[in-house]
Amino acid sequence: AAGELDSKLRQMASSFVTTASSKISSGTATLAVFPFQTDERLSKQGGDSAVAKIMTRHFFNAQSLKVIDRHELEALFKQQNLEASGAFDSPTAVKVGKLLGVRFMVLGSILRLKESYQINIRLVDTEKPEVLASDFFQVSKNDFNQDAAHDAGLIPEYQTLGIYAGYGFARMNSSVYPSQ
Repeated sequence: AAGELDSKLRQMASSFVTTASSKISSGTATLAVFPFQTDERLSKQGGDSAVAKIMTRHFFNAQSLKVIDRHELEALFKQQNLEASGAFDSPTAVKVGKLLGVRFMVLGSILRLKESYQINIRLVDTEKPEVLASDFFQVSKNDFNQDAAHDAGLIPEYQTLGIYAGYGFARMNSSVYPSQ
């Protein structure tokens, strides 16, 4: 079942589709959702790309937008020797978007607060150095971890400690346990 993070990202994607569609004179336009900028720890857990994946899913039903698949996006980044990160200001995003051949880019950041995450998202038109829409919301750590876990493989810290401890114990006692 969709949780709070998924629900809020769906609402935001719907709003962004309306905004982007109003800028398209005819046909369809391309859109790319970049991994979100965040701290190193959440990035290693895959939280940055999980939010981007959830957001991307919500854009797929838009008739006026052709969404660039993340694998396609990663290949384009490699081809252009660019870092696959959402850490762009609007003018840089415009340059990157033009290199990649996309009309719209969704960029964002995830800020860890005490018991929640603040998610900031903006829609950038690459034809102009213009942010078309921007919004943010907060979601509790539990709701974030629950919704993002499917897309990122997030493992709660207390379980991670158990994995490391178990791995270390198995390595020390390798004669007792067969290697895996």
